[in-house]
Amino acid sequence: MIDIHNHALFGVDDGAVDLTTSLAMIEESIKHGIKTIYLTPHVNATASKTPRAIHHQHFQILQKATKHLPISLVLWAEVYIGQKLPQLDWKDLVVHQNYVLVEFSPIVESPIVDLCYNLTKKGFKVVLAHVERYGYLTLDDLMELEEMGIILQVNTSSILNKGKWFHHLRAKKYAKQNLIHVYASDYHRLSQSAKVYPSNFSFK
Repeated sequence: MIDIHNHALFGVDDGAVDLTTSLAMIEESIKHGIKTIYLTPHVNATASKTPRAIHHQHFQILQKATKHLPISLVLWAEVYIGQKLPQLDWKDLVVHQNYVLVEFSPIVESPIVDLCYNLTKKGFKVVLAHVERYGYLTLDDLMELEEMGIILQVNTSSILNKGKWFHHLRAKKYAKQNLIHVYASDYHRLSQSAKVYPSNFSFK
């Protein structure tokens, strides 16, 4: 199993606070059958604490510290987008040449469809993080995003009703419409492990 949305990289955002916590989170992931983790520290968000260069430094430290573990780590990013595309070094924020993970405000309505379209026109394959959080997106919006080739991600805690009840209702509705392409943990802290990696759930 592969977890494509995870904040176990230490000391860079609101995820793991230190290396010890990172290792504990990763070991917990391994217990639940995860073979590959895409580490996705926040970029261009209020939770961002460090520049991208620090992400790379901490990633190298974490890779060395997990050499003995049966896990593959990939450095990615979760990029926050407001009302327009930010000026960023996008090439440093993608994996497999052109996949980018993006998030938007769950409160302030953003032109998600238009901005995702703009990213696709720039050649990116867009993964939209925790789509169940954007209550202002309609089913028609989601269908339009899917037609554009946008990959829609839902958090496991939402589909299993381990988080906010309205996120669960949306996740269930989207699942019934076959609009969920991937589930991921969005794992921020060790105390979340039972919510994001339940033993009876398989990632698809």
